[in-house]
Amino acid sequence: MPGMIQVTQSWDDGVHDDVRLIELLRKYRAKATFNLISGAHRAERFSSWKYQDTKPVFHLALSELVELYRGFEVASHTVTHPHLEQLPPEKVAWELAESRKQLEDIFQQPVRGFAYPFGTFNAAVKEEIRRQGYVYARTARRLPVRDVYPPADPMEFGITTWFSSDKFWDEFARVKQAGGVFHFIGHSYEFVSETMWSEFEAKLARLSADPEVCWTTNLDLFTSA
Repeated sequence: MPGMIQVTQSWDDGVHDDVRLIELLRKYRAKATFNLISGAHRAERFSSWKYQDTKPVFHLALSELVELYRGFEVASHTVTHPHLEQLPPEKVAWELAESRKQLEDIFQQPVRGFAYPFGTFNAAVKEEIRRQGYVYARTARRLPVRDVYPPADPMEFGITTWFSSDKFWDEFARVKQAGGVFHFIGHSYEFVSETMWSEFEAKLARLSADPEVCWTTNLDLFTSA
């Protein structure tokens, strides 16, 4: 879109802080992509670890998912969140196919995007994702402005920065100057204080008030004309 800066954001894992995060996103009409671990959701919320050894991280209950993520892109983050490059080919294929199947059964809509667990992959993993018909696969690699989108390989869709980076606005300014896509990522469990929530809301407000900003999703980047 000429004269506009496309801004996309990715949030991983499907955890309880997504509820508060999505309230803010809806408030500022900000689009986003949520990468869900399909096997991490049960009848009730549950926690299996603590962020920074202090904050329990709860995965959302199955009954919460459809309404919470309504209107946002839902993408695959596998079934069990493994290092895919360490698995045998048949297990990689299962993680990719089964995650999409489970998410499509839940949301009753196509799942076409993917995010690498831990951001790690190899050539064989990339080709299996491509073979299974995913449109793109998101890495955790920070790339120069011109290289974020369009990527040389859709199976290596990189990022601009992290949502909490001290360089957030510096990176945004570089996108404004050079043109391109501003892509930031994170996990909502990383919000550990009211100050962090307030600072992020201020970012959303500033981005949404910018007449040059056009919010988009990862999938829209790859499928919009």
